[in-house]
Amino acid sequence: MSDLIDERQQKRLRYIDLCAYVLGFVNRKLLLNRFDIKEAYASRDIKKYQALTGERLQYDHKHKGYVPTDWFTPLYEHTTEEAIDFIAEGRQSLFCEPQFSSHSCTSSLSIIRPDLERIYHLLRSIYWGDCVDISYLSRSSGESNRLIAPHGFIRSGGFDYVRAYDYSSREFRTFKLNRVASSVASSVQPKEDESRGADTEWNQLVQVTIKAHPRASHKQTIEFDYGLQRGRRKVDIPKVAILFFLADWNIAPKGHENLPSDFYPLVVEDIVEI
Repeated sequence: MSDLIDERQQKRLRYIDLCAYVLGFVNRKLLLNRFDIKEAYASRDIKKYQALTGERLQYDHKHKGYVPTDWFTPLYEHTTEEAIDFIAEGRQSLFCEPQFSSHSCTSSLSIIRPDLERIYHLLRSIYWGDCVDISYLSRSSGESNRLIAPHGFIRSGGFDYVRAYDYSSREFRTFKLNRVASSVASSVQPKEDESRGADTEWNQLVQVTIKAHPRASHKQTIEFDYGLQRGRRKVDIPKVAILFFLADWNIAPKGHENLPSDFYPLVVEDIVEI
C-alpha cells in the first residue's frame, strides 16, 4: 500500500512541477481539481515538493498560491507537447496500454516543436495575460525581436499557433510557435485594446457553409464522408480560424471551384458573421 501511495504522490509532485514551470503558479485548488484529493493531502504534497527542491517556490499573498523563485528550475522533465496540451487545452494525456500502439499505423511528418526551455515564458504570459519579448523567425523577414501580448492558441495541421497583439505592427497577429527562438518575460502590461477582448477576429464567430465540389464524380460519397445534410453542412468557427479550417479539411475557398475535386472534395458555399 505504501508503494501505491508513493506512486500517487509522485504524480502529484510532477503536476506541481508542471504548473510551476508552465503556469508560473500553483496552489492547493489546482491539485484538488486535478486529483480529487483532500486539502490536507494537497498541503502535504506542496510541503514535500518544497523539501525536495530546496524551497523553489515562494508563497504569493496577492494570488494566494505559490510562484517560482528567480532561480527556479523544474524538478522533472516535461515535454513541449505536454506543456502545450496543458496550457492550451487544460489536459494531460494518459497512455493506458502502450502495447495497443501496435494496432495502428500512421503516416505523418514528425512535428518540430521548440524546446520547452525557450518558450515557457511565452506560455506563462498567456496564463497571466502579460507581455513577453520573443525572438521570431519569419519566412518573409527572417529573425526579429518582438514584444507581443499573447492571449490564445490555434491548433491546426499538427502545428501550434499563438494569437497575440504585436507591438511592432500594432495589430493582432498569429505566430507559429515552433518559430519562436526564445522568449523572455517583460514588465510591460497590455492595455485593454491590446488584450483578447479587443481581438475582433478572435471573438467574431462566422458560419461557414460547405458542400461537395460541383465537379466531383460521386457527390453522395463525399456527403456521406463529411456528414452533409441535404448537400450542405454549416460550421460555426472564430473568424481568425477560417484559413486553418479550410486547409485542415482540404476545402476550396469560395470562388475557387476550379481547383481539382480530387484534392478539394469540398468547397465553401458561403461565409456569414453570426
